[in-house]
This record gives sequence, structure tokens and C-alpha cells, in this order.
Amino acid sequence: MKKHILSALALVLTLAASCNKGPAEMPGTQFCEEDFFITATCGDPDTRTQRDNDGHMYWNPGDEIAVIVFDNTGHKLTQVTKFVATNETPATTAKFRPAIEQSYGTFDYESFKEKWSNEDYEHIAVYPYQNNMSVGYESYNSRYAARYTLAFSQNGVPGTFEPGTYPSIAWSNDSNFSFKHPMSGLKFSVQSDNVVKATMSVAFDNKNTDFAVHKNYIGIKEDGSVSNTFEVTYDTETTKSLELIPQGGKFIPGEAYYFVCPPTSSLMSIMLTLERADGSKLAHIVHTDNAYSFKSGTFASMMNVDNGCEWKTDVPVADPAVIEVGKYGGEISFGVKCAADYTVETEADWLIDMGAEGDALSGTRTHTFVVKRNNGADRSATINVKNSAATVPVTVNQAAGEAMPDYPSIVRHHAALIVNNYSCAHYSVVNSKMSKFKNDHSDMMEFTNIFTNSQYHDEPFNEPEQYNHDYEPDVVLDGRRKGEDEDVILKCFAETDAVYPPMTSVGFSSGIEGTTLTIDLKVYAYKAGTYRISAYMLYDSQKMGNYWISNVARLHATDNPDYGIAGQEYELTAGMNDIHLTKTIKASYAKDVAYLRIFAYVQVPYGDLPVLRDDDYKGNLYVDNCRFAPVGTTVEPEVN
Repeated sequence: MKKHILSALALVLTLAASCNKGPAEMPGTQFCEEDFFITATCGDPDTRTQRDNDGHMYWNPGDEIAVIVFDNTGHKLTQVTKFVATNETPATTAKFRPAIEQSYGTFDYESFKEKWSNEDYEHIAVYPYQNNMSVGYESYNSRYAARYTLAFSQNGVPGTFEPGTYPSIAWSNDSNFSFKHPMSGLKFSVQSDNVVKATMSVAFDNKNTDFAVHKNYIGIKEDGSVSNTFEVTYDTETTKSLELIPQGGKFIPGEAYYFVCPPTSSLMSIMLTLERADGSKLAHIVHTDNAYSFKSGTFASMMNVDNGCEWKTDVPVADPAVIEVGKYGGEISFGVKCAADYTVETEADWLIDMGAEGDALSGTRTHTFVVKRNNGADRSATINVKNSAATVPVTVNQAAGEAMPDYPSIVRHHAALIVNNYSCAHYSVVNSKMSKFKNDHSDMMEFTNIFTNSQYHDEPFNEPEQYNHDYEPDVVLDGRRKGEDEDVILKCFAETDAVYPPMTSVGFSSGIEGTTLTIDLKVYAYKAGTYRISAYMLYDSQKMGNYWISNVARLHATDNPDYGIAGQEYELTAGMNDIHLTKTIKASYAKDVAYLRIFAYVQVPYGDLPVLRDDDYKGNLYVDNCRFAPVGTTVEPEVN
């Protein structure tokens, strides 16, 4: 199925009100005998209460609101009084009258009217009316607020929302109230039959943690602005998804339905999941280009949400079911479609799980494995996609490979080259990440900075045909893949070890006499061939602007610096090879021997091996092994 990726502009905002649309019978309410009314409007002209293209919102006969009188000097609350709409047909503006029967007893009209007409008292009104409503004045926030309990499971009413689920609030100095709408939500419709449940889920960026909170406060300030906050306690109920169950058990195709939620910011995606009576599901997901917000008094719109989407069952569907791999191994992938959670398992130690991307319900979830190089007979293994509904096998067949006779035990050191430009200050962050990774994983990785076009080198290190780079630091791992996050680094190193067994090991001794740097390399090669070797003298620490940075590239010590970071070609015999390098350095460097380091690495052409790497840079070499040590130190090749 084609995954639906839409911009935030696809979330069309439509205004909504606190009152309900549609006719209703007048309940048998007893009003007080005195002629006391208030007037309530669903919305101001600038927030016209419109839900559909041609439909307005109305007060229904019998709608109930809570009316509260505050002592404006002491901010003390009188009793919450229930007022009931007196209109006989739906109306945008309606008159409300106090009911005789209140939750606390019989309405005391004289006491209420005395406070009502006193200029020291303020008036607010809240929809819907609730028994034992919690209402107060927040002096620090200069607003009146009422507590509202948000239902995480809501009832779906065609063309509207369930009465009482979309609270609103009004403030007035007199008897005229214009209701404002602190809450928000999502309007949607379906095309399919037999849809019995809808779930709205959201994903945040790192600025937000809570989507919907059970206990909310809706508030209004004297300037008429509204807000929604939530109450957080040790037992606070929160959720990142809401469900909607339709009246009558099934959604009516083409009818609009509504989720009600608090205004929320920093959303990176919104997913609407639909479920049919037979258990099949589909999901429509909207990824926002920028963080999206549910705004007060508005509904995002996702009409005909199932158009073009694929209904899926709990039974996983994997494609392809059979994968053929060559003897050198490499990267394989398969897609899974499924409406339920599942696991992916295999007992084969020559298959390395590299993770997955995508969503199996809204589209296809792609699982990636690396198949290790095969040095024996042909082999086969199964990857099982499993859940409670079924187990679906994916078979991997690998061709036979050639044995590597007398292959020694070689210790591999992985290399991270940080290719960057001094004008980009982000290099300090990247170096901090690399230092932490090296500390966490011992000598598994060596890294250095290769600066381009800056004052912090004595020779140019550009090699555009080998690595494309820009002003942002490019961390090139093993000469194959770019990335600076730990999971990317570990995956790259796992791929290198699985497919490219180390063919070389490098050691060296070094020293400085006068202004002459000498590096004597010892390079072991498993088999004879053409290899590229690079050797650098580096400063261990150097201040750059406001940052201290380790391993600043200074001198390229191989015979011909024009080869750049790709190194110089050397013909090596099988076994140990000696390479003698000398370099004239500045006298100032020779005075700082304690800060100088040697970094050397060997690169090998891919040849017939698969090229496992991203496609955003060039080159036909990978880093096979490397070493890093202070000047004056001798390190031997690590070969058993």
C-alpha cells in the first residue's frame, strides 16, 4: 500500500461550539416563578460556530449550563446554579432560566438575585452543567476556571459530538454571555462499511509529554481569552490516544464524527486507526512538516480518512517470503503488513537483525538484516514473523562460499573520520559524541578530524571523489557509511565485521629528530594485493575559537599528499610489509611532542564484495583496519 504522507496543511481547521446541533424535546423542567433570564450565544461573529460547510451550531432545548457568581473583592464563590435553555427549537442564541431543583436543593432566587445585581460580583457560566462542579478563581493566572473530566473513550454521534463532551465557558458583567471554546479536536468521516471503532493517536517531538489528561481545567480571563490546563498528581491519568465508539455500533459512511481533546502543541504525527467488526484494521497517518498544534475552538479535519488505505488483519503478511543471497552476504530486507503487534525472530547466528522502519498498520514496516559472509557450504535459515494469530516464515538461502585457508586471528579497530569545515561550530558536539562512544566501547573505534579549507591544517585534504562533504561534519564510519548517532555507528561496525573480515593489521613506531618526523609502518596483509594507506600526525588537543577539540588533523605523512584522505596505493605481499615514511614538520610542532599522535589506516577496494553503505557519497574503498598512538610509541600489528 502507498503510505499516506501529508503536510500539516492537510489538517484543515473548522470552528466548533460548545452546544449541540439538532432538535430535541423540551424536558419537563420546573423554572422559578420570577421572570429572570440570561442570554447565551454559542460564539462571537469572529468565531462563528460552524461545524459543516453549511451547518451552524445551536443550543438545543433543555441544554443545561452552570452559572456562578463570584465576590470580585474576595474572590469567593457562591453556589453553582443550574440554568436551563428555554428555547423550543434549536437556536444559536437562547435564553436560559434558573431551575427550581438544584443539586444542593431548591433554588433561592432572592439571595441569588441580590448578589447578581451587586457590582462587587462577577458572573461566569460553564457548559455543560455538572453536579459538584469545581470552580474557582486563580489570582496568579487572573482567570476563572472550572474542572472538566475528559473521557478517554468517547461516544461518536453523527454530525456532532456527544452532549457535554465539548465544554465551553463565558464571563460577563451583566446577563449576556458569549461562550468561548478552550477545547479542540479532530473531525473525520469514513467511506467503509462495518467500522465499529476509531482511535486517534499522536506522536510528540521532545517538547511535550502529555496529550490528553483525565482532569482538565477550562478557564477564561476577563479579557475574554480562554485556556486549558491539566491537573497533575501522583495518580494522574494520561494518554496519547483516544477512542471513539459510534452510536448504533457502526459509523455511518460519509457522516462527520468528532474526537474532543485539549489543545496540544508539538505534535509530529497524528494517526487515525479504524477497526471493523471482523477485527481488520487500517491506519491513516499524517506526518507534519513542522510541529502541529490542536488549537482552542478548532477541529482538525481528516475526511474520508480510509480512502486509498488498506484493511489489514492480525495475521502478518511478509513480502518477499524467500530471499536469495550470494556467498559474500550483504544486506537483505522484507516488508510486513499487520494489524497487530508481532515479533521477528531467528536462530541463525549468520543473520544479524539491523532493526526496522515504518508502520505495519498504516503502511509497510521494513525489516533489515545483514547476512554474514559465507566461507562454507550453501545454507538456509528462517526468520519468523510471529504473533498470537500466526507465525509467518521468511526463508533466507545463501550460496556456498570459499574457505579462507590459514586465516589468522586479526584484531580490528574501526575508524571514524570526521570530515568537516572549521566554520561549522557543530564539530564540538560531534567530537563530544565520538569521545563518549570511544569511552563506552574501549578501543573498538579510533577517530580523527579531517578539516577542509581551514587554517587548522598544513595541507589540503579534499578528496571529493572519495567522500562528498559539506560544512556540517560528516562522520564517515569505516569509509562506508555516514552517521554520528551511536545506533548508526554500532550497526555500521556490525555490518563491517559480518561482511568484510579484516584483511590487514597495522602497527608503527615513530619519532621526531629536529624537524623530521619518521613513521615506520608495519602492515600485515592476509593476501597480496593493492591497498591504500594513510598516515597522519595529529595534535591531541587544540583550541579552536571557544572550543577544545581532540585529534586535529595536521600533516599527511604518506609519500604523496595529493591522494588526500583516500591514502596512497601500495602493493603489499602476503604477510608482513614495512613502509618507511619521513616528513619535515614545523619547529613549533617538535616542541610539543607530548601532544602529538599518529593515526594510520588501511583501505581495501570492495572488489566482488557487496557495497553496504548509504548512497550519498562516492568511493570504492572501505577502511579495513586502523591504529592510533602517541608519537614515540611503538604498536605492533595485532595478528595471531
